[in-house]
Amino acid sequence: MTAWIRIGREDMVRIHPLSPKKPEEASYKLIIALSAQKGTRSLFVAGFAIIKHNNMRNSEVDSIKFCDQCGAPLEKTNARFCPECGQPVDDPAEFAAVPTPGAGNRQPESRAGAGAKSLLSEKPLGHSRLRKILLPVLVGVVLVLAGWFVKSVFFKGHAISSPVVFADGQVFYINTSDDYQIYRMNPDGSGKAKFDDSTAFRLVADGDWLYFSGLELFKIQADGSEKAKLDNLWLDELDVGNGWIYAEEGQSDVSGITRRRTDGSQSEFLNNFQITNLVLDGDSLFYRNVDDNDALYRIKIDGTDEQRLVDDPLDYTGLAVQDGWIYYANDSESSKIYRVRIDGTERTQLSDDYASYLTVAGEWIYYSNGDDGGKLYRIRTDGSNREKLNDVRSIYISCDGTYAYYAEADHGDRLSQVRVP
Repeated sequence: MTAWIRIGREDMVRIHPLSPKKPEEASYKLIIALSAQKGTRSLFVAGFAIIKHNNMRNSEVDSIKFCDQCGAPLEKTNARFCPECGQPVDDPAEFAAVPTPGAGNRQPESRAGAGAKSLLSEKPLGHSRLRKILLPVLVGVVLVLAGWFVKSVFFKGHAISSPVVFADGQVFYINTSDDYQIYRMNPDGSGKAKFDDSTAFRLVADGDWLYFSGLELFKIQADGSEKAKLDNLWLDELDVGNGWIYAEEGQSDVSGITRRRTDGSQSEFLNNFQITNLVLDGDSLFYRNVDDNDALYRIKIDGTDEQRLVDDPLDYTGLAVQDGWIYYANDSESSKIYRVRIDGTERTQLSDDYASYLTVAGEWIYYSNGDDGGKLYRIRTDGSNREKLNDVRSIYISCDGTYAYYAEADHGDRLSQVRVP
């Protein structure tokens, strides 16, 4: 997700000034940003949210004005200051809502003198430009539906778009083949069944509890006995521990790492960076700082002692922390696997393979080897004993020590597994 765009509370798109003087361009840039980072499901959700947003503007657009300083909509016609940038409006009555031209009404002229700079955009968003906005959105939705049809007809089975998680002796996953609902199965792949019918995009486990975020944040017992709604917004880059839920969140013009109690209370921001690959380990959070060339960072769980550990730009698909070591794919060196201690020392290259979707279980690193068609490989955490585990392109990898789980990228992201030696 970009630093400027969020899907916030109540499923409404919040657009911040990618192009402050041209609010009409924001929807087109929104669809590109989300499709690049979040995959087809988010594109699908964003597409309909944009249509909802633009349908509102289709009927009201000629009565909505925008601040020339930052591009924010001035919803209250008597506002004396822009709600986003604070720019004063000298004469708010001058900019009262203007009825739609062509409906028997005449648009009043500004009382600003000749040569004076208006604080508000003079040109409304017309129907022709509205069509230009909606066209890429509708094309995106059609492509999503086409992809879903192909996957449903030609690739049978459960599909995933994130790694599986483990709790209460079971394997839990988001089944993208069934409206992104949560399923569970036995470790050997038997007994697949729907666990919860809520929509989920992120799923993590902490003890006997599962936490998931769709358009709302929930927690649920792994045995299904108790479920609670914690918040009304979509949280990204989710991790849980120490009685806290850690996430990447964007509200208004702020984005960064947040934490809230596992009962949903006491929400607070820890920093204001755009991040990915959030990993909790002990008393620290590790992440890829998008605002600093994708460098590896660490911050204490209370928001103190934030520091950059290495200058290497990290590949966005893989970051793992275990036993005092951080494992990552170095994006500046063809995604070769490196490790570094959690204090930033002893940086060491472990593999020459083009690695992605790496995860660590026990003494092994599991990853997709781009130099061999994305097939599933593993090496020891010291870089020795490199082994190939399958012959299919594998993504969204996880391992419980007995089985490695992954999505078959060439077969509709179908959930599969292989027993590890």
